[in-house]
Amino acid sequence: MGKAQEKGVARDAVPKERLTKADLQLFRMKEIFRLARLVVWFVGASATGYIVVYLPIREMAGKRTIFDFAYKAIATARLDFYLTSALAVALATLWGRERILRKNDVKRLTERSTKMEKRLDPGRSTSGLTPLGDVPRTDHE
Repeated sequence: MGKAQEKGVARDAVPKERLTKADLQLFRMKEIFRLARLVVWFVGASATGYIVVYLPIREMAGKRTIFDFAYKAIATARLDFYLTSALAVALATLWGRERILRKNDVKRLTERSTKMEKRLDPGRSTSGLTPLGDVPRTDHE
């Protein structure tokens, strides 16, 4: 067993060839540029945060702005009523759409199974349901 394996390092991790000075310089340059790119990104993100978040808050502190008016309009409105109404309308719309899609699937599958059943047993009686899967309405109801 070699020294590399005794220390817990895989044999493949140990380079079989020695690196030249040019290889080391190239590796060092790549790492320096990687670090420089990270520093530039961090400085840019910090500057953007300062300009976009901190400066506007500092400049607008205590002044009336459109955001102030919008906040007051939302706060005084019965937002809970409008949100629940919008949610109820959205859910009713989704339920209606799902119902239409389900009825279309039932109709499509019913036609297929009816044809297969008639082919297997021509004397088979019907269940009395409509092609959409509903119970048929009678005149006396």
